[in-house]
Amino acid sequence: MKGTIWWKHMTNARIFLDAVLNAIDERKSIVICLPTEIPWEDTMRGILLDEIRGRVYDKSVEEVTDIDTTVDEYLFRRCCSENLRVQHRGAKSYAEFMAEKKETTIHSKIIWAQNDAVNGARADEWIKFASAYRKKLQKDIEDPGIIIVEIRGNDAPCSSNKNVECISFNETATDYDIYSFAAMLATESKCKTYFRQYLVDLTAKVCGDDVELVAECIQKWENFIEDPEKTVNEICEYSVRSNGTTFVHEITHEEFINRVWTAQIRNVFPILEKYRVDFVKRHKEKLDKIHNRDELMELGNLHH
Repeated sequence: MKGTIWWKHMTNARIFLDAVLNAIDERKSIVICLPTEIPWEDTMRGILLDEIRGRVYDKSVEEVTDIDTTVDEYLFRRCCSENLRVQHRGAKSYAEFMAEKKETTIHSKIIWAQNDAVNGARADEWIKFASAYRKKLQKDIEDPGIIIVEIRGNDAPCSSNKNVECISFNETATDYDIYSFAAMLATESKCKTYFRQYLVDLTAKVCGDDVELVAECIQKWENFIEDPEKTVNEICEYSVRSNGTTFVHEITHEEFINRVWTAQIRNVFPILEKYRVDFVKRHKEKLDKIHNRDELMELGNLHH
């Protein structure tokens, strides 16, 4: 549910998916740059796969999660029959050979390279193959195959060229999306309205770009508001992400307190000030009778 909200209803997350789908509509091979921790990864894949299959009826989607050889060799064996493979001559690369042969099944596939299939130097192998295949494609092959290459990591290099388009999640999703996501989840909680803005701001400040941690904190909103740091530490110790891995939240205690303080200044202090002003108005006659009235106007003194 939370993953569906993020990928379908948050503006820039949806823009990212649409960018992928639009490139596929144009029959482009693409490189997708994703963070190390993809929020609700299975949900993202499910949405993309459903929509790809709904748009591209004439191609099968093949998800590649691991290979035991080079990318060229893997695709050559996977997409060329034995009778076709014997026609290959060493002067041509496998990508060029397949780009010229109508008989190869690569033209009827969308090949999505994921996980261990793209580890290390293999990312370059995939990109080079996709680029060479498109560059040498014969004009009479009007509907070529599509290769999707995932590159993982927050600092993953991603640059488009003439034959392969790059789409980066980190260049699409913003802090505003995370804030909007937190606000949408907080609306569904039972948190009092006047504290809801604080919950949203506190969660966005404390969790940074960890969208799944945002969802966990808002789900545990009562404990989170009472003791944010303790709640986050408990989530990291006892809860897991949608992919089964543990949460990691690596900021110092001092930085954590600073983020909480920033959220309180923006949200809790105005609530306290409104209470103080209302209190003074409500008890104006009694306060006017007290000597040194002005010294009593701070909330701490009023409470005493």
